[in-house]
Amino acid sequence: MKKLKNWLETKLNSIKGYVAFIILSAGVITITMVYFVGVFIPSKMGIEGLISYQVRYMPINEAKASTNAILSVLDGTKMEDAKPYILKASKYYEIPIELYLGIAKAESGFNNFPEGSFNPVGIKPEGQLKNYNSWEHSVNATFHLLKEYYWESGLTTCREIMLKYVGYQSEDWVNNCQSIYLQ
Repeated sequence: MKKLKNWLETKLNSIKGYVAFIILSAGVITITMVYFVGVFIPSKMGIEGLISYQVRYMPINEAKASTNAILSVLDGTKMEDAKPYILKASKYYEIPIELYLGIAKAESGFNNFPEGSFNPVGIKPEGQLKNYNSWEHSVNATFHLLKEYYWESGLTTCREIMLKYVGYQSEDWVNNCQSIYLQ
């Protein structure tokens, strides 16, 4: 009887060891995945970050609905006709639509820019408001500028972009930008 008891205790301890190993392994895998998703993926993707990553890899119908919802902020504004160009440029330059829209909201509220300038983002080379000949031209030029002078330099949030873009500290600008682009 004592041998049986010892044998059972040995087996039970062995099973406890296996269970502990499995639990520890599951914990390590979980921590690794959390790190990978939370740190590695966003850092490899630049300022798109985890939110844009989730939108990018969600089922197509959900992503389309999400994009349409984001662009719906332009409904009834002077920028409404720019929507297809914003979508196309965002994909081409791999810059979130929300960043462009956040800057446009901060600069013009989507409406406060000269008619026919197609410049809702306040581009002012040499202090003069830049006039573009179409929404396509304006949107592509702006996304190119964002990619080359901000995105690739690691300026990825409204706050980081603000000092270089605006030229001075403006909490109103940051708040307007962040009302759409929450990075």
